[in-house]
Amino acid sequence: MMFRKAKASYAAHHEVLVRALYDTHGKALLAYAKRLTNDQLTAEQITQETLVRAWRQTELAALHSRSLRGRLLTMARNIIAERHSAEDTSPLQTPHASRRAVPSVSR
Repeated sequence: MMFRKAKASYAAHHEVLVRALYDTHGKALLAYAKRLTNDQLTAEQITQETLVRAWRQTELAALHSRSLRGRLLTMARNIIAERHSAEDTSPLQTPHASRRAVPSVSR
């Protein structure tokens, strides 16, 4: 029973932290991501992923608000760069992947 209360308290604390991050920095993150991606849906996904990553990094909570915003914007930019890098290396994303001839097997 005590474990359930502690677990519920822990979850509530983290929910409050994520809500506070979003309330304080969400608009700036979304605007920044939209400016970099030129796409509303992608910008929303980047914002969400940034907040989740920030939530996982407990040391971020100790940063001053201005430092935290800078860290969050850097995280968002890095996520965008990671996505572009993944798109560039994915064989499914290459423009001519479907045109490549499948080698025949000689018997």
